Amino acid sequence: MVWSVIGPFWLNMENIFCLEYLDRRVEYELRKSSKARNIRISIEGSGLVSVTLPKILPDIFAHRFIKEKADWILKKINELDLGNRFVLPKITRNEYKKYRLQAHELVLGKIEKYNKYYNFFYNNISIKDQKTRWGSCSSNRNLNFNYKLLFLKDYLVDYVVVHELCHLKEMNHSKDFWNLVSECIGEYKKIRKELKEVRIE
Repeated sequence: MVWSVIGPFWLNMENIFCLEYLDRRVEYELRKSSKARNIRISIEGSGLVSVTLPKILPDIFAHRFIKEKADWILKKINELDLGNRFVLPKITRNEYKKYRLQAHELVLGKIEKYNKYYNFFYNNISIKDQKTRWGSCSSNRNLNFNYKLLFLKDYLVDYVVVHELCHLKEMNHSKDFWNLVSECIGEYKKIRKELKEVRIE
């Protein structure tokens, strides 16, 4: 039985690690919260695994907890409905460069639109080829987005952009965070549910 944790993840995103277990590779995100009393794991419909750790505990506790729960994590991921998997045809390197530029223009326009309201400070905006997530916000205030956003419905892209913008203020999924999202995306619950049905491959 093979177990290892690789991090930071090869996408160079802070707090993203990789679980290798039984010949499977699963990306997971480590979050710290001053409100958390225990370590907890959540798995989104996209297959993204998040582990939330009380702020006072060192990161090693999260990695150990992921290791202990590896069988359960893989079981839950396997139980996810694969019927609505989002699949793109294989693309060439040149096509990826083109899509990446188009996605950057799309995301930049959305950020400029919604940040007129929020007025949050951020550093870099990056477009990447991510396997299990549509976007992320790092502790260094860098915003990362999947180039495949280019192929989503426009209101789903709006939701992803606003979601990551709000993490600039609330690096968690607390009630305060969702209240912040709802200020611009009133039907975020419905849209979030729809997005979870779209799977990246």
